[in-house]
Amino acid sequence: MKQTSLVTDTHPFTRYLLRKHNELSKKVLEVFRMADAGEARIYVPTPVVWEMMILCKKRKITPVAPFSVWIGELLARPGFQMLPLEQEDFVIALDLAFTTDEFDALIVANAIRLGGSLITNDSVLHEAKPCKLFW
Repeated sequence: MKQTSLVTDTHPFTRYLLRKHNELSKKVLEVFRMADAGEARIYVPTPVVWEMMILCKKRKITPVAPFSVWIGELLARPGFQMLPLEQEDFVIALDLAFTTDEFDALIVANAIRLGGSLITNDSVLHEAKPCKLFW
């Protein structure tokens, strides 16, 4: 499976990490496993980690270790790389009209800036198609 740049949305990343693999498409599960093995690269936008922190704080997800340890171990895996926000992301996000969700806009902006595909099953994104999608 050859992809240039893959950027993950929050829900597929957390579902993979929480082992809810039946909620992922076969090709998404395959690419996450490849990233775990260092055979693919998946970029994890800063807003994804921010949303995960909020989900932990609200107890909507329960990591297997304290958040600081858990997220550190996740991002130390060979095929996952944290993607920081850059000035261009804010400019891109401001012009996106498909949503009022700032997290979604910034995550999509990261994918657009990289020229990559966004791993997502979000129906709003699939309807609007603001960037290349991977599911």
